[in-house]
Amino acid sequence: FSLVYPADFVQACDKFEQLGLSLRLRKYPSGLLAIEDPSSASDALIISRINSYIQNFGPVTANELSALEDCPLTLAEERLWICERAGRICRDESVEGVRFYLNRLVQSSAT
Repeated sequence: FSLVYPADFVQACDKFEQLGLSLRLRKYPSGLLAIEDPSSASDALIISRINSYIQNFGPVTANELSALEDCPLTLAEERLWICERAGRICRDESVEGVRFYLNRLVQSSAT
């Protein structure tokens, strides 16, 4: 077996979309790189899914979202931050940790 350098792997992943593959390499604001299916990982779909989880299950932590989405914890955190930056959810930081709630102020002003 021969090893592949990380930089070479990232360059290959950058070509996914050009090659017409159903995957893409996405770079999140924190610098996290993830290989995703664009049809299920757009910001709008992520926001919709997380809003749905919170409406059905109540406030969520990154750990809970990680279990619900079956994804790594760092990716769950990034997805929560996407929703938070969009103003759809807000966080509550306490000694018990960080929980994310629906942003009722934005939702009530939209209706």
